[in-house]
Amino acid sequence: MSIENLPIIQEIARKLRNFDHPSIDSSKTEVKILPAQQSAVLEVKLYDLDGHSIVQDVPIGDGYAVPGMQVSIYPYSKRIHIENCYVQPQYHGRRIGTAFVSHLMTSARQVKIKNASLVADTETDAAPYWKKIHHFEEKDPNHPQYLEKKI
Repeated sequence: MSIENLPIIQEIARKLRNFDHPSIDSSKTEVKILPAQQSAVLEVKLYDLDGHSIVQDVPIGDGYAVPGMQVSIYPYSKRIHIENCYVQPQYHGRRIGTAFVSHLMTSARQVKIKNASLVADTETDAAPYWKKIHHFEEKDPNHPQYLEKKI
C-alpha cells in the first residue's frame, strides 16, 4: 500500500477536513496529500465565510511559494512535523491558527501519533508562542528554533 493510502494518513486528512472554527467555511477546506519517502505531506487550505483564503503561502523565489499550512506525517515513527502554519495578517487575533494546531494535535493523538516537532520561524519570533500556547519544548540549545512535544 502506498503511503498516502495508509489508514493513519487518510484519517488525519479526514479529521483536518472537518476542522471547524467560526471564521471559516469548513465545507471549502481542502487537504491535499503528497507522498514522500517515509512520510506524507498534507497541504491544508482554509477559507473564510466569503471564500477568501485564510492561509498565507510563503514566497521563496521567483514565482515559487511554499504552502502556508503544511504538516508531514511519519506513520512508521508515529510523529508529525509542522512544516508551516501561516495565517493571513487580516485574520490574526481570531485564534484560527491556534485552534487548527490544537485540532491537529488532537487528531494525531487519536490515531496514536506520539510526537510532534517544528522549526519555529525566526522572522516572526514564533518560538515563544509555540512554547507558551502549545507547550512545545526546546530540545537542543544549539538549535533553539527546533521544538518538540509529546502528544
